[in-house]
Amino acid sequence: MAISERSRSALYRGLSELIDDEEAVGEMLSYFPARDADEPASKDYLDARLSEMETRLMAEIHAIRTDFTAQSVAFNAQMRTMVQWTLGAMAGLIGLVVAMGFLQAP
Repeated sequence: MAISERSRSALYRGLSELIDDEEAVGEMLSYFPARDADEPASKDYLDARLSEMETRLMAEIHAIRTDFTAQSVAFNAQMRTMVQWTLGAMAGLIGLVVAMGFLQAP
């Protein structure tokens, strides 16, 4: 909540009489900024800030998508390797079972 310089001076004088510590009074008044320093945000300022935030957000989304794509490629490669090894092992096991069947046949 902003206050005028006149009110700020009156509060400072009044509080200084009650409180001996000038630093404490100054710190307390810092929570009530003067109107001069507390200007409302303009539309142009908000547009610029939103544009900056949008740019940063789009960069982050792009980075996440790039990382997701890289992870997806790595996962697909690992799955392909796993399927190849599993099919190879199954083919070998079937061949072993068939060979054992021929060895046991009379």
